[in-house]
Amino acid sequence: MLLLSLGFAGIIIEFYTPGSFGPGIAGAIFLILGFMALGSLPLNWAGLLLIALAAALLIIELYTHSVGVLAIGAAVAFVIGALLLFTPTTPVSPSLPVVSVSGWLIAVMAALFLTIGILIARLAISSRRSKPHSGTELLIGAIGTAKTDLAPIGTVLVASEDWSAENVGSVPITHGDRVEVVAVRGTMLQVRRVEPPQQSATAPLEEL
Repeated sequence: MLLLSLGFAGIIIEFYTPGSFGPGIAGAIFLILGFMALGSLPLNWAGLLLIALAAALLIIELYTHSVGVLAIGAAVAFVIGALLLFTPTTPVSPSLPVVSVSGWLIAVMAALFLTIGILIARLAISSRRSKPHSGTELLIGAIGTAKTDLAPIGTVLVASEDWSAENVGSVPITHGDRVEVVAVRGTMLQVRRVEPPQQSATAPLEEL
């Protein structure tokens, strides 16, 4: 059972850190040795399938971020599978040894599954709460210049780059007008015309 646990753990780590190869190779070796050892013991295949299901659920959790639901299911499946692993449903030879899975091993592996699930859930929740900041979103509020008439779509110069833009304001935009970015839709900027800054009027000088 220890070999199977180490094998599944290595495979899971390999999926979590693709390209490292070491955990995956070690996990595959442990799994092969574990299955060889199980061949001479009274085995309940339902328990083995539940353990495999636990590993599969944890791998899926790494990619779907189900906020820990799959990790909890993996822990439950592992505990039940480990308890059933050496309880065959058919009579076995009295000469075979009585085998059971260590309670400490079950507790450690279940805690590992739950810990991984909690970490993934925290990462998923924090990523959902954080506001994305892409390059185009940072353009909102920027001031640019219309390079063509926008009727209602044309080209504007914003942040030293040419962008396709749509006039969403009520005032027409012609070539040379100052525009402000109010929204971004894909690669299309939505802009409105802004008035040029007013120069302060100066009182005319009276001729003496």
